[in-house]
Amino acid sequence: MSTLSMIMQALGLQGLLGADVPSSPESLLSAPSSAIESFKNEIRSAEGFKDKAYIPVKGDVPTIGFGFTSGVKMGDTMTKEEAEERLDKEVNTRLSEVRKALPDFDNYPEDVQTNLLSSWYRGSLVQSPKARKLMNQGKFSEAADEFLNNDEYKNAIKRGRRGIRGRMEQTANAIRSLASPRSLL
Repeated sequence: MSTLSMIMQALGLQGLLGADVPSSPESLLSAPSSAIESFKNEIRSAEGFKDKAYIPVKGDVPTIGFGFTSGVKMGDTMTKEEAEERLDKEVNTRLSEVRKALPDFDNYPEDVQTNLLSSWYRGSLVQSPKARKLMNQGKFSEAADEFLNNDEYKNAIKRGRRGIRGRMEQTANAIRSLASPRSLL
């Protein structure tokens, strides 16, 4: 039983959310399908789909599909169906990784989970061990500030990656929201 489930049970609130909060970070199957679709929709929206490998900005690596970079080389092509299959695998892999890095991930509200997974997917949260450490200590406001305290965020406009700032700010706001109690109703 997760910490949140135990607290809700102690307060007589079990079942209020419709089901117990997942306690096992073992597999993608333990996440509700609506959450998984939310994760994938966020990635589709943020990354867009490209059927041919391209370089997003000068100095970047070849990218294809929904922002895939691993194993991609210029000249590669990908159908939308292939991209959807790879997205399923990528979300499964990344979800497992983020759950290991943030053991309370499954206790966070779905909108926060979606932002965190999206940032993990693109590498921002992976590259921020101090922010992750602060989150695991429950220091969410400090973690949000630390998440934005990096060169990728600071130099995004200069590097022609203006969109990164908005995504990172959205994630920082989601992290910061964990510092404030949320209404259960």
